[in-house]
Amino acid sequence: MGVNTSFWDVAWCRDVAFKVLVPRLYALEMMKNIDVASKLSHDGLEFSFRRNPRGGVEQDQLELLKERKVIDATLLLKGTTKTRWIKLVPIKINVYVGKVKHDCLHTRVNISRRGIEIESMLCPMCDNAVESSRHLFFSCHFISELMHKITRLWDMDYMEINSFKEWLEWVSFIRLPLKQK
Repeated sequence: MGVNTSFWDVAWCRDVAFKVLVPRLYALEMMKNIDVASKLSHDGLEFSFRRNPRGGVEQDQLELLKERKVIDATLLLKGTTKTRWIKLVPIKINVYVGKVKHDCLHTRVNISRRGIEIESMLCPMCDNAVESSRHLFFSCHFISELMHKITRLWDMDYMEINSFKEWLEWVSFIRLPLKQK
């Protein structure tokens, strides 16, 4: 992972490229075209700098990168589960399903985990529980009612689903007439 992604030029972590976020460290970098995999494979981020960061702003920026490395190392997907692509489904739907599976959607819980303060973490649809991927897709009463109506519209039996695994099994057994798909 990250073999073809530039560590400094691409906004692979959050919304801004590291060379913009930490310009003084970028100035120290000897390998400006280094990829993410190579940079993160070493014990320290400073291995490819022409000199070690001196105190002040340089040290602060290095600490920021180290914090992000630790945070993102825990948040990035490290499973051995293969991604299941369904060729008949648009790629953006496949990606979205992957984000649901790995809890990577921008839910209020995940936004809060990133250190962004938000007014309320409650689900805006039901206002009864914390908004997480699990809640939105498998336990929100509002969404359950919506799914019940959709299955009735499609002339299918409604089945309560409590996990991504159950949902995947349910989807794999759906048989809709062509005009309803």
